[in-house]
Amino acid sequence: MTGLTSLELCAGSGGTALGLESASFRHAALIEIDADAVATLRLNRPAWPVFRGDIRADYDRQARKTHPQAKPAAVCEYILARVCRPGDLVLDPFAGSGSSRVAAKKLGLNWRGCDIDPQFAEAGWTPP
Repeated sequence: MTGLTSLELCAGSGGTALGLESASFRHAALIEIDADAVATLRLNRPAWPVFRGDIRADYDRQARKTHPQAKPAAVCEYILARVCRPGDLVLDPFAGSGSSRVAAKKLGLNWRGCDIDPQFAEAGWTPP
């Protein structure tokens, strides 16, 4: 399998990233706020593009009314525009309120998502 790219927000210590690496995904970026987790990622996989930062800097307060951990759609769009090519598939395993879906649709990308919370899971699998 080739040509798959991962962008991971809230990367933690890299468990999901390791699984994606095993499945031949290329990591465009791993973003994590916790300094210790960032240090672990950089130590374990020096070649991975790991960034320390808080994606909530431009947090959309309205989105929080929809989902307690909503990702700002503008941030998703900014990132997807830089790592995706036309026709790419965006897979968001933490789709929640669908911010990545909004961004993918705006950029003309294919999108699929899921969420552990049944309230959001059904909406997440509806194509844009």
